[in-house]
Amino acid sequence: MEVSRGRAVAIGNVDATTFEKTTKEAMSAEVKRCVDAAARHSGFILSTSCEIPPRSDPEAVRWFMDAAHEYGRSDRIFDGA
Repeated sequence: MEVSRGRAVAIGNVDATTFEKTTKEAMSAEVKRCVDAAARHSGFILSTSCEIPPRSDPEAVRWFMDAAHEYGRSDRIFDGA
């Protein structure tokens, strides 16, 4: 991320297969990992690696969104909260 600091947007990358078999805690940890790895150093779009598989548990999508709202807050990213 240092190489592209301020000049690129990173997108990603929760593995889409995670949505098929996960727990709320595991999804939260994966979202946090992605945000912590990239969000402070560039423009960042949290996304999946591909489409969400049709057999995914709808709760997993909710967990993804909840974690995105929790860990993707700018005050958390830039103030280290």
